[in-house]
Amino acid sequence: MRRQEETGAKTGRSTRVVSRLRRYVFAYAFVILLVIVGVSAYVYYTDFAAHFRAEVESQLSSIGQLKADGLADWRREWYANAAVLHEDAAFAVLVRRCLDDPSDVLAEAEVRARLESLQRNQRYDRVRLLDSQGATRLSVPAVVPPVASAIAESLPGVRQSAEVTLVDFYCSDVDGGVHLVMLVPIVDGGDSHRVLAVVVLRIDPTIYLYPYIARWPTPSETAETLLIRRDGNDALFLNDLRFQEDAALRLRIPLASADVPAVKAALGQVGIVEGVDYRGVRVIADVRSVPGSPWFIVARIDTQEAYAPLRDRLWVIVGLVGVGLLGAGAGLMSLWRRQQAGLNRERAEAMAALGESEERFSLALEATADGVYDVDFATKKTHYSPGYAKMLGYLPTELPPVHETWEGLLHPDDKERALRVLDRCLKGEADSYDMDFRLRTKTGDWRWIQSRGRVMRRDVAGNPLRLVGAHRDITERRLMQEVLRDREQELAGIIESSRVNRAGSSGGSTA
Repeated sequence: MRRQEETGAKTGRSTRVVSRLRRYVFAYAFVILLVIVGVSAYVYYTDFAAHFRAEVESQLSSIGQLKADGLADWRREWYANAAVLHEDAAFAVLVRRCLDDPSDVLAEAEVRARLESLQRNQRYDRVRLLDSQGATRLSVPAVVPPVASAIAESLPGVRQSAEVTLVDFYCSDVDGGVHLVMLVPIVDGGDSHRVLAVVVLRIDPTIYLYPYIARWPTPSETAETLLIRRDGNDALFLNDLRFQEDAALRLRIPLASADVPAVKAALGQVGIVEGVDYRGVRVIADVRSVPGSPWFIVARIDTQEAYAPLRDRLWVIVGLVGVGLLGAGAGLMSLWRRQQAGLNRERAEAMAALGESEERFSLALEATADGVYDVDFATKKTHYSPGYAKMLGYLPTELPPVHETWEGLLHPDDKERALRVLDRCLKGEADSYDMDFRLRTKTGDWRWIQSRGRVMRRDVAGNPLRLVGAHRDITERRLMQEVLRDREQELAGIIESSRVNRAGSSGGSTA
């Protein structure tokens, strides 16, 4: 019974170990699945993010390039139109007639008609003809305010160079508006080649230029294009802004603010940049110069808007991964529970079979004359079978369950030899042992015992953990062997005496 309980306990421990191992296996499987899914999701997201960012950057670059090319074309077109007027010899003749003879009504009418045509067809908001002294001689419309100081300051240079000049964005001190002006010198076709007059073609940027800059090809809540010019140690904004009114020629940012895309553009940087815009908001932008001009284009959009689809995709991936992991975890848990139920069922069946086996084994041990012993060195306990105690005349409860019990029963003449043989086996010098010795019975008699045993388990250091063996009573066999030995000796004596007698008789006859 005790053996069955110990075996049952060991089986229970084994079952618990197996169950624990299975839990570890399922836990490791889940962790591995988590790592695989996580790495796969990460790789997918990083790949998607890289392509998405590349697409955003490509879109910004395309818009920036489109705006820069459009502004460059716009400047070339205005210069080309001004050059046509500048090189028109017939118009120069009319201007000279008009200036030399104010009463020449026909010449004045033709000059005015040309100015009106320019104003109407080329989208100038104001056209005027200035004489060599800077006085307005003709204008469209007919009544105009005085010339702005920015124009007056540029006239001497135009008269000296006799070249078409663009007065870049300026804020008029007359009407407070932002304008650009093409100054077209009209040169006398004679030998003097002197500048007769200057035609002032004023451009209102709100009519075409600002709408063109502000126009964004796709719907967006934060995207805009900025036109920048370096002005001393500042980046000066030339156009009206989406999120700040009256910014043109009024908003400037010091070049020391290197994290601002407008400053990066003014400092000559080209390409995709990230930074903080004039609102203090993180943006991604394409910065580049406008060919043939002092202008720079910044096509920018808030990073929060630009990467919103990326964040949405991230949450979708997180949700899918979470649902997948929950499903996988539930599946693994269900599988573990089914296996655990099967393991418990197998354990119950094994315990029942073990009980039957132990019962049959106990009956077999009780029926056999041999004595079985099982030594557990870890617990220092020894289990003796009923036959072991019966062999020596003891009850099973009368033998202490310790390994040293049999040592106290050894015959003094056999003790040293028996312990030596056992020690060799315990040390690993022999796999097993088979020896004979005498043990004292309960009544004090001595019985010859044949002992066979083997060390069943050792630890990593080679120390024995369990020793199993059996004792068999061979007293009758030893007694028979002694009787046979005595008889053999007696027979040998008789044979020897007979031989001696025959030898004596033979000697007497000879005499």
